[in-house]
Amino acid sequence: MTPFATSLRDDAGMELSSRLGRLDAKLGDGLEAVLRSHHLRRLGELGWTDALTVPTEPGWWSTPVPVRPGNSLEVLIDGASALPQ
Repeated sequence: MTPFATSLRDDAGMELSSRLGRLDAKLGDGLEAVLRSHHLRRLGELGWTDALTVPTEPGWWSTPVPVRPGNSLEVLIDGASALPQ
């Protein structure tokens, strides 16, 4: 262990980085809750609260609207095909 890391330990042996990690997690959770409630309120004003509710159907990708036929995706891997000269 480096001298600097040793100096970060307090009398109980808990590292400062561990305390900072817990504080960071709590602040992050609090910020996430504030942002979620703000967006839930704003979406509620527009009648879009379903946008933040978790679907009850299996799979995180579940959607109440069926996927429409005719959608396509073109994957361009070669630079010459993606950016013709």
